[in-house]
Amino acid sequence: MLRFGILLGLIVAAGTAAEDPKRELRAVWDQAGKGGDLWTVLQAEAAAKRIDLKLGPALGTASVVYGDPLWAFPSDLDRLWDLGDVVLVAVAGRVYRLAVDGRPLSPSVSFPFGLGNSGVNSEGTIVGAMEKRYGLNVATGVSLAIPGGEQRLKGAVALANEDSAWGAVVASDGTAIAMTVEFRPEKGPAPPNTRVAIIRNRQDGRPAVLEGFRDPWAVGPEGRWLLAHEVGNYRQVLITAAGNQRIVSGDAGFGGWAAVLNEQRQLALIDPAGTVIEPPPAMGISPDRSGLDSIGGWLVVASGFGAKAPALRSLLDEPASGSRPQPFTLALWRWSALIADPNSEPILIEAPAFSRAAHEAAAVFTWSGAELSLLDLSGPQPVTRHVLTAPGDIRSADSRYGRIRVRMSDHRWLIADADGRPLWLGTADECDLQDRWWAVAADGKPDVRTFRVVRLAVDAGERKDVTQALPPGPWNLHLDRLGRISSAIHYSQSWVTFDPTSGQVRKEYRLPDEPYRQQGWRVHMASGRFYAVDARVFDHRVSDDGKGPGGFFPIDAWRAGPAMIALCRRGNVVLTGGPRTLPGQKSGAWLHLGNTDSAQQFAMRGRGEPCLRDGDGHVCGVFAAGPVLIQPARADERTDPVPPGPWRLNGDQFTPPRQSGTWNWNRAAAGFDPRRLRSPDGGGLLIVTPSLVLDLDESAARAVAQPAKNRGD
Repeated sequence: MLRFGILLGLIVAAGTAAEDPKRELRAVWDQAGKGGDLWTVLQAEAAAKRIDLKLGPALGTASVVYGDPLWAFPSDLDRLWDLGDVVLVAVAGRVYRLAVDGRPLSPSVSFPFGLGNSGVNSEGTIVGAMEKRYGLNVATGVSLAIPGGEQRLKGAVALANEDSAWGAVVASDGTAIAMTVEFRPEKGPAPPNTRVAIIRNRQDGRPAVLEGFRDPWAVGPEGRWLLAHEVGNYRQVLITAAGNQRIVSGDAGFGGWAAVLNEQRQLALIDPAGTVIEPPPAMGISPDRSGLDSIGGWLVVASGFGAKAPALRSLLDEPASGSRPQPFTLALWRWSALIADPNSEPILIEAPAFSRAAHEAAAVFTWSGAELSLLDLSGPQPVTRHVLTAPGDIRSADSRYGRIRVRMSDHRWLIADADGRPLWLGTADECDLQDRWWAVAADGKPDVRTFRVVRLAVDAGERKDVTQALPPGPWNLHLDRLGRISSAIHYSQSWVTFDPTSGQVRKEYRLPDEPYRQQGWRVHMASGRFYAVDARVFDHRVSDDGKGPGGFFPIDAWRAGPAMIALCRRGNVVLTGGPRTLPGQKSGAWLHLGNTDSAQQFAMRGRGEPCLRDGDGHVCGVFAAGPVLIQPARADERTDPVPPGPWRLNGDQFTPPRQSGTWNWNRAAAGFDPRRLRSPDGGGLLIVTPSLVLDLDESAARAVAQPAKNRGD
């Protein structure tokens, strides 16, 4: 048990009975504290303040947490899954399970390695992950129950040191993980041999390696069936345990069982044993824009255009009449009903067209003419609501980052927010939505393509549509969500940095002598109603000002008297007194001191004066009275490292002030690793993470540390 876990137990014992949500949150807080999960403890304490529940503080009253722990994480996200009532976040080898308001629903679950290659089952109750480190001769797969962490699978597939593996899909019960493996020849110029490997719980314990396939979609319990692509032609194939293969369409849905469209474009179900069940057709399905998807608790099948309805049958179950024309139709089955009875009848809805509404947990777009609607599948019955009326007939609609993109005839585009309010209307051959507030409009064929950067806004007067001064060609633009320096790459020639608001190129770099370094800061992950920027998650339904993500993104921190100064990503420098009130500042408020894009960390100049340094070790920002951040007088001034300070820092080792004995940061006690430790004068030990800064007193610091071993041990 953690030392601060003992304190948690005492506080819980002293508490009185509360309403269920409060009792549940208190239980999570207590379990996380006893289990070495400090980050969940901090999230629970932040959530408790919003429901008038007193928890902790587990770190004691002398320690300070800078930043809001809700929707904050100790490292940049690996994966994000919006599952309706639950949100799962995979980061730094742990899976966090949260409610849609950000409060933790259970302690996080720890994996033995990182989760960049991970997948979740359709119920959100199992996460599977794999790891192949260069230099090791195995790829390891693990699946754990969420919550609780019960191990469902652990196994490995033998590989050579130079071989690689990637991707991970997990069976619904966690008893199998499928991945792509690439075997490299020991000698000669032969290309790599790409296969699918399945790690599974079977009596023989051996993994299965299937030659000729790659990029698995899904795997059945104990590897009894597999959906994967053929190497070469990339056709989608269903392989059963008996070795039977059949070509299927490019769509699949999963809800405990799997569903595909067979070669005849009819629904086929795959049960956990790998048995293929083909129920009687509920509607006709044509090759023209038909499809299948699993959305929430529903299986959705689209008929496509030009389908023929199945022949009617008499009361004696004999054919009564031939097939007849059928409009574009959606068939909706609840997965629970379909598994109970594969012959169950679906709900049929006429809809001229549809696409998945990716900005919702479980919804599809439907449209007719200029009217766009949303079919909500998050409840027990489908519910339709109107979204917007476009200024022309709709050809397609999709969504990303909480923004809706509508394509109309005559190369017209409309981008709107989730409530249907227009953010931009214009013409272009292509329109790429890159962020919540930025898009790229492109015109012309790829070799002569020109580009415009579009600033989205509810107020038409704040919108921008700026032609970029790039030579016509196949550029790939990466925009900065703050509207500052961005970059573009021309894959055969060069790459440039440019100012998207003016359209002017700042600097050109030649390939391959100057390798591409993507500039710009933007959303890097999205799932349903949520999106991630670095180590923080945001709900797109909560409005922002369009000037960048809210929250706190520190990369370094220092202390100036009673205040804490933080250097954040993109060179933003802020100051706060935390719970202390600074002159002219409300308690807990942030004061913006300035910005310098090249800043990497704090350093010292002259006679111990704090400053900011760039990647080359030069001063790139100094602090003047105010305080305010200003540019240095000299661009070539060298810096010195920050001192070890009163905590006598040496990497992740420290010795508390006026104490003897060296301590190491203890990942097992805290549940995470910090970005860096800092020991400025006048306070506690600063723990810098990508979303919070912790100012720990001696007692709290010891709770997340362990005595250091002698170098000779």
